[in-house]
Amino acid sequence: VAIRARLGELNDQTRISLYGSVLAAALLLISLALFIARVRDATQAHARELEQAVARRTDQLRTITDQLRAVSDSVVDAIVISDTEGRIVDMNHAAVAMFGHELAAVRGQPVTIIVPERLRAAHLAGLQRARDSGSMTMAGKRVIVPAINKDGREFPVEIALSRWEAPGERGFT
Repeated sequence: VAIRARLGELNDQTRISLYGSVLAAALLLISLALFIARVRDATQAHARELEQAVARRTDQLRTITDQLRAVSDSVVDAIVISDTEGRIVDMNHAAVAMFGHELAAVRGQPVTIIVPERLRAAHLAGLQRARDSGSMTMAGKRVIVPAINKDGREFPVEIALSRWEAPGERGFT
């Protein structure tokens, strides 16, 4: 009887210990779930803050771009911007009027569409030299050269070349 009572006590103690372990594990899981929920909420709040910051920065860049476009379009001189491969990136209103090409139609096209055929090889060689060595023989100089418009009519233009750089981009104006 004494041994049986003693075994009964051990079983109760084991049972209580098991219940205690289960309770501890449950509390640990609840704590972990609460921690994960807090981290998720903080991550979502941070993501919202980042999205708002990006939206503000995008608006600022749009404003600056609009301002620069307004300045560029108010200039009476034609401005043609190309990338380092010689593809047209942008043109102001004066360039559109001078060359007769709509920007949407020429964006991405080679800038040689405004260079007479007989001068294209020299233009491409100069572009290659500028890409390879950074040397631009006409940089900082004002030179009169022939150009052609959309209709193929040749006329003289005074050019002044310059190089530009932006994060991840380079080109010529």
